[in-house]
Amino acid sequence: MRHGGDGGGAARWTTRAGAALTALAMLSLVLTLGEPRPARAQDGTPAPEQSSQGAGNAAVRAVHGVSDAGPVDLYVDGGLAVSSIAFPGVSDALRLPAGDHDLQIVPTGDTPDQAIVDTTLSLTPGGVYEIAALGTLDDLQANVYEVDVDSLASKRARVRLIDGAPDAGSVELTADGEAVLPAVAYPNETDFVDLAAGTYDLAVRPEGGGDAVVSLPGTDLKEGTVSDLFTVGQLADGSIQALVVTTTAARAAVTGRAAGIYAGGCGAAKRGDAVAPLADLTTPAGDRRGPTEAVATESSVSSVAVSLDDILGEDHALVVFQFGKANDRIVACGEIGGALTENGALLVGLRAENGSNIAGIATLSAGVVDPATTDVTVAIAPDLIRPDTNQPVIAAAETTPPPSTRDQNVIAATPTAPEMTPETITIEVGTAEP
Repeated sequence: MRHGGDGGGAARWTTRAGAALTALAMLSLVLTLGEPRPARAQDGTPAPEQSSQGAGNAAVRAVHGVSDAGPVDLYVDGGLAVSSIAFPGVSDALRLPAGDHDLQIVPTGDTPDQAIVDTTLSLTPGGVYEIAALGTLDDLQANVYEVDVDSLASKRARVRLIDGAPDAGSVELTADGEAVLPAVAYPNETDFVDLAAGTYDLAVRPEGGGDAVVSLPGTDLKEGTVSDLFTVGQLADGSIQALVVTTTAARAAVTGRAAGIYAGGCGAAKRGDAVAPLADLTTPAGDRRGPTEAVATESSVSSVAVSLDDILGEDHALVVFQFGKANDRIVACGEIGGALTENGALLVGLRAENGSNIAGIATLSAGVVDPATTDVTVAIAPDLIRPDTNQPVIAAAETTPPPSTRDQNVIAATPTAPEMTPETITIEVGTAEP
């Protein structure tokens, strides 16, 4: 969300200087909210993660994207907050209590009574804001961008593009050569897009293709982060580059793994369209009972509007995904087929996929209420499969046979299981502060 500097939104601008100072005044506001910490396009290094440090606070960063501007100072509520910020730069987060705050902008070294702009910035609790000056002094845009720090699913990162280069034309963001967001032109921003966390070769190129105007190879979009990629500077003088401003998002509780019945078989080359979604697989919420070594399982019970005969009439597979979306990595899959039990049920084995250690079993039977439907029960568990061999884990006996009384030279031995280091997956649950 963007709030313009025209009297609406989160910032209200009040100019006390003449028209000749307007551009510099607006620039001054956005440059001085914290110590500068550039994140340059050449190395793609994101700005450091910050927290608003409390539900009643808000976090504010400044983005200096005006290539021909000089340094300025910022006074917040009468006190000097930051001084001497120059292009290009991104400040650390300035943590302020929610509510209205008076900001005075003065040329570096001047006093508050010589302020060229007085500004009141309205902040909401837990909000994260980026105040950006973009373009040039002759074509300056100053905007407040609110960062979407709503919850992100596990293994996800969020990103958007903000075009602050006046002469770059309409541009689009690509990841590993593929456009991931619609094109945007100065001084506008795209919506956010959530991507799988990981390392990408990011680039900003002209709409529809062409040589990149900014390249950021090997950019790490870390899990649980929100990144704003600003283009700043100009093509004409070679000052164009990128600033990456990164914030930590809240984390969504993982409610279950998605699953479904698909046409075809297991493997991307064999899997066809989705036929019927299944209920998410979840772990029971009650208190654990019995031995602590018992392997926790995840399960679901579903009824699908397809008969068992129709499912068996053509090739189908039951697919389990890593997280709660059907476009996540597949962790288990089984082709639906085999002999029916005496009760008319079909048992389907689910084998680990894509290096996971998850396996399980599914039961399909004609619907009890409506035989034209199929009741499906799915159960999976981790640590049943060795990811490196896709073979079952078989624990050896832990008892030691007594020495033979007939042959005292016999040495008793204790069979031991092969040494293993099971994978540990840590999932953050709840809502983190931005």
